[in-house]
Parts: sequence; structure tokens; C-alpha cells
Amino acid sequence: MAEPQVGYVLDCPCGSRLTGDGEDDIVETAFAHLREKHPDMADHYERADILAMAIRSPG
Repeated sequence: MAEPQVGYVLDCPCGSRLTGDGEDDIVETAFAHLREKHPDMADHYERADILAMAIRSPG
């Protein structure tokens, strides 16, 4: 039996809901969002920060 895929959800304080299929995906999505919508904050976060804010949800 295959392991269930784990997805991630991250709610940005600006109201945007970001989703990703895995750790790499949510980190890439969050950094893209930061660069586009919050460029002044993009350099203040690291991968561990994003993962700490993201909520794991079984896919």
C-alpha cells in the first residue's frame, strides 16, 4: 500500500492561502509569494521558517 501524500498549507497574514504538495513545493511557493507580494520581507525568511509556519495535511 502506498504511503499517503502529505501536502502543506500556509496562510499568509495578507490573506493568501499557499499550498504545496511537499516540503520543497511549499517552500518554493512561499518564497515566490514573498518575492512577488512582500519583496521587502523576502530576505527575512529561511526554509526552516516556512516549514515552521506551514501546516501538514494528508493529501
